[in-house]
Amino acid sequence: MAALATFVRFRLFFEAGSDPAHETTKAQFDEDQLTTGTPAWGQYLQNVFEMKDGTDTFSARERGSFGIHYINTTAGALDLTWVTADYTAVESAVQTMWTALGATIGDDYRLVEHRWYPFGPGVVKPNPPSRVTTLGTPLAGSSAYLVPHQVATTITLRTPLRRHWGRFYLPMQGLWNGGGGQASNANVDAIATAARTMLTGPGTSQGVHPVVWDRTRKRAYGVSAIESDSVPDIIRRRRQRTTNYKKIFTA
Repeated sequence: MAALATFVRFRLFFEAGSDPAHETTKAQFDEDQLTTGTPAWGQYLQNVFEMKDGTDTFSARERGSFGIHYINTTAGALDLTWVTADYTAVESAVQTMWTALGATIGDDYRLVEHRWYPFGPGVVKPNPPSRVTTLGTPLAGSSAYLVPHQVATTITLRTPLRRHWGRFYLPMQGLWNGGGGQASNANVDAIATAARTMLTGPGTSQGVHPVVWDRTRKRAYGVSAIESDSVPDIIRRRRQRTTNYKKIFTA
């Protein structure tokens, strides 16, 4: 049996009959585990950052986030018991990545909070957070290069099944200095390296690994590769809520 780990091709499933393609895709995984009917398999981490408003001031109204699902493992098997060290290993890894990329994260952004939510086949709304960690000292980026807050870079989480890849979007400002408004090769390499360290570190220390969660089929897919590229993306929900100035003509 293969141990469940980042970059190991594994899948967790709840009911074999809930996915008609289950048997035909089984060969693409190193490890395929049927779990019991427990309501929660792991924790979804939402990393919250604040952005500046039109007055150049950080505002609680101007917030964004990026999120990742995690499972905990012990001796290569799913472990439903989370302890403080499991949570803090991931939170520290995220903060380390944010700090490492500070020169490309704009000074318009600061990381302020980690919010954890259970996920799994039996988790239903309302789903209150299981843990909230507010940073006593928010971590601000340092790039003075300005682009709209909707601009982001994508980290793709690949799994053995193309239709079940995941992704999250990091806010970036001092990044788009390559040809055609794209990121340079060196910046893409730096982002990919920092993201890889963030995603693999907690697995080494605590057995906590990122997964891609399919709530429809009740499947969790292990991450077999990560990808960063040079093309900027647009996240419209990060558009500033507060308008600094308007001008309207009626005639």
